[in-house]
Amino acid sequence: MDALALVTFRRDPVGGPVADAPHACPADALTSRRRVVLLIHGFNVNEEHGRETYARFVGHLEDQLAIPRDAPVADNRLVALYWPGDADWGFAKPLAYMRSVPRARDIGASLAELLDAAAGRTGTGFISVDIVAHSLGGRLALETLLAVFGNPASRVRVDRIQFMAGAVPTFMLFDPDDTPRLRAAFESALGVGAKSLWSSSDEVLSFAFPPGQTLAGDGEGFLPTALGHAKFPRGDELARMDPVEMPGAGHGSYWGGDDPDDCAETARIAHEFLGLADAIERATPARDPRERAIADAAAVPARATPDRTTGESC
Repeated sequence: MDALALVTFRRDPVGGPVADAPHACPADALTSRRRVVLLIHGFNVNEEHGRETYARFVGHLEDQLAIPRDAPVADNRLVALYWPGDADWGFAKPLAYMRSVPRARDIGASLAELLDAAAGRTGTGFISVDIVAHSLGGRLALETLLAVFGNPASRVRVDRIQFMAGAVPTFMLFDPDDTPRLRAAFESALGVGAKSLWSSSDEVLSFAFPPGQTLAGDGEGFLPTALGHAKFPRGDELARMDPVEMPGAGHGSYWGGDDPDDCAETARIAHEFLGLADAIERATPARDPRERAIADAAAVPARATPDRTTGESC
């Protein structure tokens, strides 16, 4: 797998504050595309951990799409997002969750602004966005959608969101009387729809999420149920939220953290839901993809690391 394009809101590899300004690598990670697929990690994920989880997931996408090792995945539309939802606090790391929820809100708003600015620099003047988000990254995705919804002049269109173990209180999307913000944005600004991959076996969402979310501040609910822990109701008001049960899945299963093979199913769902083209569908007559796969079977690309100064490699 070639290194993914990325956008980072981190200042430090582990913990630390939000960067003064987001950094794209390469510099045209967003501006060279009119459609991007953002991968967004969740809480308590440092930069190295995020890179590893994205690599596992994209590796399974390569298998799903029959992509040779040196070929671009999804026509280079995948962009990894990094944000400081972790802390360098040792045994006290779980306490960082209360701080990470408002960070997800703030970074979501900043991401919407960044995407809108990128849209203005594309040839079409707009940008279409699909999102695959895990855990608290799902909240960040919804806050991005909310900011797009709140800007009538936005040149961003969020089409699809695949939530995986979504650390989002269900009442924020279901009860219009309590918190109409996210529900209104979901109903009005989401272009195609969403999938919510959930598991009642997720102990993090079962035991840690309700009290942590309660302590995260006003408006976060009292011992709320997480989107990724329950089958979201298929009511008429949110008919485009498609729940997909992941039997036995733990909180780290979706990126393959519990078992590297666990994310094969989430990658398959993303392949179908996002409409990613198989290699054979976009192969040119000049070279059969199976021949290319054989020729490149032994080729393993060198692992590149972000150049935070120039942004010329990732």
